[in-house]
Amino acid sequence: MKKFIYIFVFVLLEHIAFSQQQTQFTQYMFNKTEFNPAATGSSKAICAYGAARYQWMGLKNDSGQVINPRNYLFNIELPIYSIRSGIGASVNYGRLGVEDNFDIKLNYAYHQPINEKHVLSIGFSFELMNKSIDYSQFFVFDNGDPLLNNIDKESGIFTDFGLGVYYQFKDKFYTGLSVSQITGASSEIGEVKYDLVPHYYCMAGYNFTLKEDRKSHFVLATGFLVKTTFDITQIELHALLRYNDRYWGGLMYRKDDAIGIIAGMNYNDFSFGLSYDITTSSLAQAGSKGSPEIFIKYCYPIIPKVKKKGYYNPRYL
Repeated sequence: MKKFIYIFVFVLLEHIAFSQQQTQFTQYMFNKTEFNPAATGSSKAICAYGAARYQWMGLKNDSGQVINPRNYLFNIELPIYSIRSGIGASVNYGRLGVEDNFDIKLNYAYHQPINEKHVLSIGFSFELMNKSIDYSQFFVFDNGDPLLNNIDKESGIFTDFGLGVYYQFKDKFYTGLSVSQITGASSEIGEVKYDLVPHYYCMAGYNFTLKEDRKSHFVLATGFLVKTTFDITQIELHALLRYNDRYWGGLMYRKDDAIGIIAGMNYNDFSFGLSYDITTSSLAQAGSKGSPEIFIKYCYPIIPKVKKKGYYNPRYL
C-alpha cells in the first residue's frame, strides 16, 4: 500500500505540474520545434523526426497495472525560402495510467536574416488535443460515487496556441523563448473540468570546437532548457561530445529528477539517438527503473535558388 501511495502522489504531482500536456523528451536538442515553433525550418532541410519514450519504467499499481507515462512523437518540417519561412506539423500520442492524450500541432515560422551568419525568427503554433480517460480502470473505494462507477471512456477536445522567438548564429549558437497553451483552454471530461496550463520555455546552446584538422573534428555541444508554469520550474542541462559530425555521446542533468546518458550517430541523411535517464527523485523508491528513449531522424537538405544578377560589360556598349 505504501508503494502505491508513493506512485500515486508523484504521478499526480507530475500530472498537475506539467499535466503530461507537454511531453518530456531528453533528446529535445534534436527536435527544437517541439518546444519552440520559431525554430521550424531552421535546419535548411526537409526533416522527419520520430521518437518514443518510456518514462519511469517499472511503475505499477498494486494490481500490477502499468501506470508510467509512454509517449510517441512524429514531426515533419521544411523551409520555404521564397517567403523566408518554415512550416511543420507534429503528432504526439501519450498514455499516463488510465489517461490517453492525442495531440496534433501545426507550426509556422518567419525567418529574418540579419546578415549571412545571423537569423532571427518568430513562430506560431496551433494545437488540437484530445484527452480521454477510462474510468472503468479506476479503483472504486466508494461504491456510491457516480463518477467512478461510470464504466464509459470519456473524452474532451482542447484547442490552443503557442508563440516563440528564436535566434541562430550559423551552427555555433542558438537561443529561444516560447510559450504554449497560451489561452489555458478547458474541457469537461466525465463531469470533471480539465484546464490546460500555459507553459514557458527558454533554451540556448553553444558549440565549442575542441579540435579541427584533416583527420578529426571534435565539438562540445552544450545547452540548457528551462520549462516553467511559474508554479513549477524544471531545468535541464546537457553536454555532448561530437566526433567528425558522425558520432556523439554525453550527459544530461534534469534538476531533482534524473541524470541521462545520451549517444547517437549520423549515417548519410539519417540520425539515430538513444538515451537513458537514471531516476534521482523519490520515484526511484516507488519502483522507477529509469526512462529509455529513442529517436530516428531523416533530413534531406534543400539549397535555396541563387538569384542571377545582371551586369554590363563595357566591351558590348
